[in-house]
Order: sequence, then C-alpha cells, then structure tokens
Amino acid sequence: MISVIGDVHGSVGELIDLVAQVPEDVETFIQVGDLGAFPHLPWKSNPLPRPVHFIRGNHDYEPDIAHLTTPTEIMHNLIFVPSGWVEEIDGRLVGFLGGADSVDMPDRTEGKDWWYTERITGAQVTQLGQMGKLDLMITHTPPISVVVAMFGRPGTISDMYVQQAWEAAGMPPLVCGHMHKSVKYHQVRVLDEWELAFV
Repeated sequence: MISVIGDVHGSVGELIDLVAQVPEDVETFIQVGDLGAFPHLPWKSNPLPRPVHFIRGNHDYEPDIAHLTTPTEIMHNLIFVPSGWVEEIDGRLVGFLGGADSVDMPDRTEGKDWWYTERITGAQVTQLGQMGKLDLMITHTPPISVVVAMFGRPGTISDMYVQQAWEAAGMPPLVCGHMHKSVKYHQVRVLDEWELAFV
C-alpha cells in the first residue's frame, strides 16, 4: 500500500504528524507537490521519521530541484522524484509528473517566487509516455477534464499535459493535489491540503 499526502506548503509539523500516524506496514509515502521546504529548509531541524518521496508543485523553490533527473535524497528521508520518472512501487508501475501553472503568477516575481520551469513540459510527457501503460499516476495538478468538470476552470497547459500523459498511460488511478479541495472523479483523486490517502 502507498500513502499519498496532499500539499503541505511548508507545514513541517503537520507532515511529520501525518507520517507518524500511518501504520508501519505502509512502506511508501508520496507527497504530491507544494512541499514548500525551500529555500529555507526548515526540515533540517525537524527530520521526517520515515522516507517521503515528493514531486514538484508550483510553489516549490525550483533552483534547488530543477536540475535533478533521477530520484534524489535531498536531506534525510526526503526524496525528490523528477517529472517523467516511472518506478515500480508496491508491485505497481507508478508514473510521476510534477509541476503546474500558477494562477497567481501575476502577483509573484519571476526568479524569486515564480519560475517558468514549474510548468509541465512536452518532453516530460514524452518521457513518461515511453513507458506505456501505468498502474498509478502521481501528479501535482489534475487532468484538464477534471479541472473543467469539478472546478469550473478552463485549465492550463500543464493540466492539458497531465490529461495527455494520463490517457497515454491507459487512464490508471491518478492522485494529485493543487486545487486545495478533496474531490473524487472517476479514476482521479484530488487531495486537499494535508489530506492523507491510501492507494
């Protein structure tokens, strides 16, 4: 079983509490982006009790992670997984596609708290698509069909890329965050902030 955690936006204590309350037989934790650990890295003085994998959101400090192309433990028990990565976990082929477009981009400053690289790219979708059918997808933002149907928004280029990748992967169960609301729509589970799900 895999435990998936919603956006935490730098709330170290909440994440530590969530991880600590999960039964020991759950071996894998994945956080869906907007971890918010950077650039001040408050996690160093509050280490996670168990390993947690995380993907990019649209509120993560890109200069610390954008160059990483393989899963990398950036500090004790905190492992960054890049977009386009596929790995067998718990006997299932899991695809990771982090990143999203910030709807509040006009209120932020490029190079300080907003980076163009937070968006999903076609190259990342292609890399993921080369693996064929998947058993599970972890993304930060939902597919555009879910954004339109459940949130009444037109969607962004990143949402369209998630849709494209999801369809190419056979539309497996997909868990994401970003919308700050708990929603289930067909095979897609959108997690609220600090929400914990088991898949």
